[in-house]
Amino acid sequence: MNRFYRNNTVFFLFLFLLLLVKIPILNLPYHWDAMGYEIPYAMAIKSDNFDLVPEDVFNDTGQPVLFPLFLAIVFKLCGAKSLVGHFVVIVFSSLSLFYVYLLGKFLKSRKAGFIAASLLFFFPHFFSLTGIVSKINILTTFVIISVYYGLKCNKGRFLIAAICLVLSNHSGMYFL
Repeated sequence: MNRFYRNNTVFFLFLFLLLLVKIPILNLPYHWDAMGYEIPYAMAIKSDNFDLVPEDVFNDTGQPVLFPLFLAIVFKLCGAKSLVGHFVVIVFSSLSLFYVYLLGKFLKSRKAGFIAASLLFFFPHFFSLTGIVSKINILTTFVIISVYYGLKCNKGRFLIAAICLVLSNHSGMYFL
């Protein structure tokens, strides 16, 4: 099996595992920042023809736009249901696990990558945030992706991941 198919298999394995354990939360209503900021901002972007500074959201234009914009696009394509929002977070969490695996594989071995991804999977903070629609999930994903491509000296992909990191959360610039 070539590397592309093996890597896709690993990613979908992580996605399947997260979906399997997070099925009970997929239809739960939003709470915390999702209900107060993330979802209203995404809905306003969607309803205002993707204006990144919609007028009907609180006058706070200093928030990063990547996660609400991505949610708005997905909501436009799939509908604005809590199932969709939670699924987006699970996909980003799967990407985090996948890139931790790739990072461990790059630094040591495939076994080390699986152990590292397993440790992250069972880390309580990561596991609980996997069920919450929050920009922290996308921040975690792009931190890991940036580190991976930075260590691999892939400047183009590092730059893309780093830009996404900064656009996902204010604190993203501190990781660079």
